Amino acid sequence: MIGCNWDTASVVYRKSAPANFLAVPVFLSSGKSDTIATPAHNEEVRNSLRATGFQKVESFRWRARGLSAACERGAALVRRAERE
Repeated sequence: MIGCNWDTASVVYRKSAPANFLAVPVFLSSGKSDTIATPAHNEEVRNSLRATGFQKVESFRWRARGLSAACERGAALVRRAERE
C-alpha cells in the first residue's frame, strides 16, 4: 500500500475481516515538508487505522521529503517483523 494517503486497510478489513489482519504491523511515513503524503494525511490515516483496531501502527516523520531514509526504515521494520 505504498503511497496511499488514505486508509485502505480499514476498508479491506470491513469487507472481509481476514483472520489476524488487525495484528499486521503498519508503517506510515511522511516528510515534514512532503506535499504529497503530508504530515496531516499521515496523522489522519494513523488515527483511522487505530480506530479500526489495528494494534501495531508506527508513524514517522522525516526532516525532508527524502524517500531513501523512509525506505531504509521500512526495510528495517520488515526485517524486525519477520524475526518476531
